[in-house]
Amino acid sequence: MKFFEMRSLIFMFVSLLVMTSGSGLAADAQDWSDYDAVILESKGVFDHTFTSQMSKETYSLKIKFLTTKGIEDYGTYELYYDHSDENIGDIEGKVTLPDGKEVKLTKSDIYKKKISRRGNRKRTEVKIAFPSLEPGAVAELSYHLT
Repeated sequence: MKFFEMRSLIFMFVSLLVMTSGSGLAADAQDWSDYDAVILESKGVFDHTFTSQMSKETYSLKIKFLTTKGIEDYGTYELYYDHSDENIGDIEGKVTLPDGKEVKLTKSDIYKKKISRRGNRKRTEVKIAFPSLEPGAVAELSYHLT
């Protein structure tokens, strides 16, 4: 199995997980009382015809924060990639507060750090801190991996 196929499978598996302090999955909105945060939507679109040696993957995520603990545990989203042959770009996001006000993600909410190097592999961590979170807020994020 090629690396990008494995990443696709991992992303789909992780997308099925629901962020929770309890056990089990939330069946519907009425059953969210035991949860700190829930994934409302998670998508990955893979364009492996981008070039002959490179693919373009587009990811999007929508999370609803239900408690202060959910904000503390999941309010910062982390990504990892090998910057020797991959790149993360077009990072966009917003937080919709319970009153309907929208707060857009800015460059100061995104932090990149080179964290390790093994041979020719160079791993980079990207942390995205969703701004102005409060219980009831919904965060949306999208980015490209090439």
